[in-house]
Amino acid sequence: MDKFNKIKADHCCFFIPLRIGAFIVAAWIFIWNLYLGIFHFLTAGFNDFGSIYTRIVGVLYLFVALIAFYGAHGIYNENPNRVALFAKFFLYSIIFNIGMSILSVISLSIAAAKDKGNCEKANPNNTEVCDYKFPVVSWLINFVIGVIIEVYLYIVIRSYKRELFARVSDHSDV
Repeated sequence: MDKFNKIKADHCCFFIPLRIGAFIVAAWIFIWNLYLGIFHFLTAGFNDFGSIYTRIVGVLYLFVALIAFYGAHGIYNENPNRVALFAKFFLYSIIFNIGMSILSVISLSIAAAKDKGNCEKANPNNTEVCDYKFPVVSWLINFVIGVIIEVYLYIVIRSYKRELFARVSDHSDV
């Protein structure tokens, strides 16, 4: 864990200044999670467990969007405590996204198995049309790439947080 703490970015995406890159990351997280939260609310039903689960997930996405807005505000105003809180919650949101991705794959696999059973009942003479296999390998590749990108963006946010704290502490000595 100590080696991970030493990893630092001097720029975002190799050429964007750290503050601007951190702000873009926070704004993107805000927009994306706001979209996901609203989407989950609009697509949820009203009377089964899945719809309750979908609404809870929607609330969690909206909470992440709110934290990202708070972080973007802290980055814009160069408030080190807000940026530090945002960095911490961004790390939590990465863990949340990993968990949600794994839960989604499990629920999709269960739904595919249930649909296969229904398909075989509907087509007893032609069960070959019901052989659906979840594309685990392609999902895993996308999942790993997504986690790598999220961790890199976390490193950008954390690097900006450290730079901001260093700047503030340098000015407080004067």
